[in-house]
Amino acid sequence: MSITLTIAIPTFNRKPRLERCLITLLEQVAGKSVELLVSDNASCDDTQFFMEAFCLEHPEVTYIRNTENIGPDRNFLNCYNKAAGEYVLLLGDDDVLLPGAVDTILQALSRKPVMVHLNTSSILSQDPLTYSQPRYPEGDMVYMRNPVDMLETMGIFVTFMSSFILRNDLVRAIPDKERYIGTYFIQSHIALKTMSAEGEYIFIKKNCLAASGNETVNYDVYFVWGKMYGQLLNDTAVSVGMDPERIRRQHKKDLGGLIPTFIKTYRRSCKDSNKWDKESILSQVRPYPGQFLKFWALVNLPISVVEFIIKVKTYIKKQENQ
Repeated sequence: MSITLTIAIPTFNRKPRLERCLITLLEQVAGKSVELLVSDNASCDDTQFFMEAFCLEHPEVTYIRNTENIGPDRNFLNCYNKAAGEYVLLLGDDDVLLPGAVDTILQALSRKPVMVHLNTSSILSQDPLTYSQPRYPEGDMVYMRNPVDMLETMGIFVTFMSSFILRNDLVRAIPDKERYIGTYFIQSHIALKTMSAEGEYIFIKKNCLAASGNETVNYDVYFVWGKMYGQLLNDTAVSVGMDPERIRRQHKKDLGGLIPTFIKTYRRSCKDSNKWDKESILSQVRPYPGQFLKFWALVNLPISVVEFIIKVKTYIKKQENQ
């Protein structure tokens, strides 16, 4: 039987979350043209022992173990390279496909789209699993022909690998995918490259996935969400023929949306935030004078002062709306 969809799960040292992820998938994929593939990046916890036993009980699951840790980007590529499905979803081992999601995805894939994007929510608690309202109100599937329309729908979630499904032949046709290793967004560069293809793009508005967020990070937030995210849009998106002006507007929208939230969250939780490269983010907002002062304060003032200013502005706005 041909495989319509590969759900590929890159993992490293997170056996409890991987186990939950797999268990929530088994019932959904039973009897369907779906491959479950786990690519273990040489975990040193008990992931290998668990997966070998799990695959004996569930032979429909494929387990690959790297002999050494090859880094997350190469492990993502490993998932794409080993996937047998016509379409590939890279699913985070700490994310959960919600009940009915696989059936909905297969329904969308029956139309042979270029790409599918999933509506998502955020995990609020792990046990029991509870999650937020989705990003978009739930509704019928949305069909698009213009890839920029799809990118504007995805917004900053073009960086969230668990939220999009790519056509495998388009992924494999991208030359030298290794050049995106180290960009922090290899999966996003690959997704954008596939969007040079003509065809249909589908946004599934049903809430399909509960995503686990990170409270801390081990990278330079200003560099990643400044320079590297800017390159993702202004270089790769434009290189596949997307309208530069619409991409510029989308970049500006993202800089005014979740990126400041990321900065506030990670400045509060990361000990090394004083070492981050401020110019990486400030250089991205200089073309937008209305945002530059906000970002200057966000990266230069003590986080306690930033939070106080936000509270004051929120209070004033609330009073004005009464």
